[in-house]
Amino acid sequence: MKPSRSLLALVLALPLWGCTSKDDDASKKAEAEAAAAEAAEPGGTETIEIAARPPPTITVVEAGEEPRMPMLLHPEAGQRESLELSIGMEMAMRNGAQDMPSVPIPVTKTRMTAEVLDVEPGRFSVRHEVQGVDVMAEEGTPPAVVEAIEANIEPLRNYKAVTQMSERGAVLGGSAELPRDLPAMVHQTMRQMTESMSQMAVPLPTELVGKGARWDTVHEIEQNGMKLRQTGHYAIVERNGDQVTLALTMEQELLDPAVDVPGMLGATARVGKFESAGRGSVELDLRRVTPTAIRLRVDLSMTMDVSVLGQNQHVETDMGIDMQMTRISE
Repeated sequence: MKPSRSLLALVLALPLWGCTSKDDDASKKAEAEAAAAEAAEPGGTETIEIAARPPPTITVVEAGEEPRMPMLLHPEAGQRESLELSIGMEMAMRNGAQDMPSVPIPVTKTRMTAEVLDVEPGRFSVRHEVQGVDVMAEEGTPPAVVEAIEANIEPLRNYKAVTQMSERGAVLGGSAELPRDLPAMVHQTMRQMTESMSQMAVPLPTELVGKGARWDTVHEIEQNGMKLRQTGHYAIVERNGDQVTLALTMEQELLDPAVDVPGMLGATARVGKFESAGRGSVELDLRRVTPTAIRLRVDLSMTMDVSVLGQNQHVETDMGIDMQMTRISE
């Protein structure tokens, strides 16, 4: 359960969209020509391996009421689930001492499928495929913002992968097919995408739990080039057999102020203040590989010193991210 990958692209693009120089135009043209030449080379597809991720640390704080039952995913082979993921943002920024005007941020809607290929004791294989991504720009959105989001999500439109998952929601590895002729920076972004798309499942405890149960999860992630420690707090609000409703709160801690800017050549960034916390709910059907619904609001406040093509900016950002995922058919 993580905020959008377009966060960093927006933070980098917004302070610079109105101050492009002729040198910048030349640099962008050269980059575009190099990317086009690289993309023109024939190559077909290649398969990359998705490494197993270290499972989060899960600590049960309260086991909850009786009856207490296992929390295990147990889908059947051949199940196909269709999902829609909607991400909206609102943002306020300061560039040094100057307040920047509020910018309408497009909503992105992603349609995807998850198909259970086979089931073994304690684990199963799932094919993930994105069917389409729409960027819904609002009136007044600067073209540079739309372009930044479009570029950031472009690899997602071609996303196809097979992953192995445990009955506890952990990713056990897998593989993804990528076009061999992708430009280098798009290829890098696509590789990062394959390692994060499968993390839609909730980390589930090994203990028997009932209504009112609470557990905490801690794991380290890389998001938008930032290394973070994410702590989640889950509580069972309702449980009726395999149907479970959870309340979720989370916070993120920055582990390294240096940011590896994905997909932006010649850019460097260093984060100063970083505060991120979220709250929402998750509806689970333990017979299914993906949640029935997720609603999550994340509020983030950060400062960042950015250098792009010789232009230095100190940016202060307050951002709200609303994520909703719904299973639209089965």
